[in-house]
Amino acid sequence: MTALTATDVARLAPALEIALRYVTKRKNANGSARWYWQRKGHKTVRLPESRADRERIAGELNATADAAEGFTPQLPKGKEKRRRRHWRPPIMRPAGFIYAVQMGDGGPIKIGFSESAETLPKRLRALQTGCPHPIRVLATMPGRVPDERDAHQALAAHRLKGEWFSPAPEVLAFVTDMARRSHG
Repeated sequence: MTALTATDVARLAPALEIALRYVTKRKNANGSARWYWQRKGHKTVRLPESRADRERIAGELNATADAAEGFTPQLPKGKEKRRRRHWRPPIMRPAGFIYAVQMGDGGPIKIGFSESAETLPKRLRALQTGCPHPIRVLATMPGRVPDERDAHQALAAHRLKGEWFSPAPEVLAFVTDMARRSHG
């Protein structure tokens, strides 16, 4: 794992401000990093090495401390316009659906995420608007944004652009597995 540069921190800071408040990174004598949650008036807590666990636990500690102090986290002034409309810290993001759609017969496959079954048809209509070929749903399954990201990373060798992938055997096997998991 590589260390974050000052540029990375500046770029990521708005998105991480709420989720990782009061989290500090310290290096011990042998140079390895340790993460701590440290907030005035509260006991310092050592956090796990895993980023997902660290974010989850820091979020829980922040929520507990905020509730005890009657505090509602807000972005600093001037950051409101940068913030995505529906941004939530990773631990608070809702489950939704991972979907796979194909453009035409044998065309590229898009693997995406929709927050609910109700928003999926609207998403598909939006995709169809800019596409000259009919788009058909190949599979859906319950999941979260990190699950979609994992799928994209696993199939990165077949990525055409963005969330679109070539219909390679590995991609089709993933979609088949998605459909199988969805229907039991």
